[in-house]
Amino acid sequence: MSNIKKGRSFMKKVLGIMLFMFLFLAFFGCNLTTTTPVVTTNGVQTTSEEEQTTSLILGQVTLQLYGSDNALVKSITVDFDAQDSLLSLMMENYTVYCDNNGSLDDTCSVPGAYGLYIRGIDSVIGEDANRTYISMWINDVYAMTGIADTDLVNGYTYAFKLSSY
Repeated sequence: MSNIKKGRSFMKKVLGIMLFMFLFLAFFGCNLTTTTPVVTTNGVQTTSEEEQTTSLILGQVTLQLYGSDNALVKSITVDFDAQDSLLSLMMENYTVYCDNNGSLDDTCSVPGAYGLYIRGIDSVIGEDANRTYISMWINDVYAMTGIADTDLVNGYTYAFKLSSY
């Protein structure tokens, strides 16, 4: 009988240790904290201990802005996670102006009949008087979706160009 009691006692200890390890890993093993880079106005990247996220970085994309005569105005490569969208990345790194019943709106909160219409980015503004608009290109191919409906893909380049019609 004493061997049976010893066996039960041993099994209880083993099960207790296994339960402890499972709970330890569940609470402490999945703590994925990363420091997010912060881009300052002079283009130097710094890290801030205050800005930490539990989101996993899915990849990087390049955002480009072209002005008149197809001249590159600004290019930036940024990390993105599952919560980011092309519009949110653009609004974090550029001043984006959408159309709001004929006027410029930097909140891009009023979609038109066909979705959001980007009228300008930073100092590059499309104007009907000049027959210009902001076109979107994905890896040098004219985009077939709008800024709010375009998925982010690791390694892709999203270019916004002042174009004529």
